[in-house]
Amino acid sequence: MSLGSPAWGWPSSGPCRWPASSTTSSIGVSSSSPSCIFTSPSGTTLRPRRPSFPALFPAPNSCLRRWRKIKIRVPYLILGVGNLLFSDEGFGVHVVQELERRYRWPAELEVVDGGCLGFSLADYLRGRERVWVVDVLAAEAPAGSLFTFRGKESLAQFAALKPRTAHEATLVEALHWADFAGILPEDLTFLAAVPKSLSPGLELTPPLKEALQRALEFLEKELATRGIRLEEKICA
Repeated sequence: MSLGSPAWGWPSSGPCRWPASSTTSSIGVSSSSPSCIFTSPSGTTLRPRRPSFPALFPAPNSCLRRWRKIKIRVPYLILGVGNLLFSDEGFGVHVVQELERRYRWPAELEVVDGGCLGFSLADYLRGRERVWVVDVLAAEAPAGSLFTFRGKESLAQFAALKPRTAHEATLVEALHWADFAGILPEDLTFLAAVPKSLSPGLELTPPLKEALQRALEFLEKELATRGIRLEEKICA
């Protein structure tokens, strides 16, 4: 619909109309002015007013405004890392998934499936009082053996025993970066199992399935020392 049509309040013909030579912008709004004016009987000059248009776009400030969400960190974190596609290499993720399947826990604890997030895992460590990292390591021990390393000073020892896995480099770098940035908690515990196989597969090997149960018992006792009780889910 053109601006010269009666629906816009402008006569398409007569003493006052939009000139035929008027230009139209890309959104259909004429950029010219009316070709004449009206004079009332009292001599007052009346100039036709352009029709008012609603804003086609909101103000830039309202479009670009962003509200920053500040996430309040809970004090305790269990972080399971690993790759589920390589059998025992996904041990940490299997432990976290089993925790979520079996138990409920209070709001003071957060359980995170870190998968292969790598360097971005460092942000999960910010603002924590105590962190448990569950993973695998290459040690001269039978498959399924569990090792614990306590304190952030044990990071170098844990990193030296990490097997050559898909997430090895980025996880260790994330932990070192968190230490450099001052967000790595002093109360840090590594719980790691010795894998039997890192070949492609979705299931844990039998030694690691047994180690999973012992890992759950270890974490339950560790949490109990902090006054956190895991409540077993009742299956219907």
